[in-house]
Amino acid sequence: MEASSDNSREITVTQDICDILQTALTHSWNFSYLAMVKHHLSSHSSELVDVNPDLGTLSVAGDALYEAATTATDGIVFRAQNGGISIVFKSALLPLEKNHVSISDSRVCLFEFPALLRFS
Repeated sequence: MEASSDNSREITVTQDICDILQTALTHSWNFSYLAMVKHHLSSHSSELVDVNPDLGTLSVAGDALYEAATTATDGIVFRAQNGGISIVFKSALLPLEKNHVSISDSRVCLFEFPALLRFS
């Protein structure tokens, strides 16, 4: 993993992003997404189901996730936490024709693979 400067806690290297998200998936980190509900920002529990950088996708399961993602104009913000580590990233819902996972499980949606992770 490339070293970050003291001022930057952002990861932009695809393989590093993949490794971090795979760790979050393997070790069942707490995963959530942020959504606007009646002009209030709220956090909703979700689950990282799959990470596929080759296809450029993430599979995420969550109640009301599809509705939140389709109303978000600039993508959905996700957060993964474990102990003192927290990562945040933004991702957009893939178009319905590419979102084949949601046919088998309406809670699972496909999102674009993030270009940036931020540690907080």
